[in-house]
Amino acid sequence: MADDNAGKFRDSYSEWDYESYTWEEEDGTSATWAPCKASLDMPKIGRDSAMFGEYTVTAGMRVYDPTDLTTFVTVATADFTYTLAEPAYDFGDEFEFDERPYEDAVFTEYNDFDLSLYIDGAEGTGFQKAQGLFKAVPKFETTLWIFKLTLEMPSEYFDSTNYLWQYVTYEETTGVVPKQTVSCGLNIGDATSAEVIEYDETFDASTEQD
Repeated sequence: MADDNAGKFRDSYSEWDYESYTWEEEDGTSATWAPCKASLDMPKIGRDSAMFGEYTVTAGMRVYDPTDLTTFVTVATADFTYTLAEPAYDFGDEFEFDERPYEDAVFTEYNDFDLSLYIDGAEGTGFQKAQGLFKAVPKFETTLWIFKLTLEMPSEYFDSTNYLWQYVTYEETTGVVPKQTVSCGLNIGDATSAEVIEYDETFDASTEQD
């Protein structure tokens, strides 16, 4: 497992990024969304450009019974590629004195799954949304590379006692950036429990427990 230090992914400073929320659908049913976010701070100027290139990615999630964190069900894995281009910035007072952060999504992928495969008697579809994006705050010297991972399902099938672990395993196709896994886990419904953990190339998210 990677050390938690400079140059590594971290959790967000806002608990709102981990709060589940529910809304009503037009047909009278309700859906619930459980988000998790991992952020990497990067300097706007003078950063290592080796990270920019084409990547292969596997995104997925597990659900654990919190009373037994050695047993899990793997849900909705998906493989895809994306190109990470170096972000451009606007400079000058017009931009630097605008306090509002702005985001630029690099990729957005949806992993659909049949609920009946995981919950006896369930009907319908759930999905994981995996998103990678840059977030820049004009007056700060850093920008953020962010993985946003979310689970959405009909509310009746959400169990707020479970532990949800979502991950992205990525590798630069030429080998400049070795394979790494960034994960974000939390007890569903408890934003204060969120944790971000990184793993090196020896970790296999399809089989390993910890």
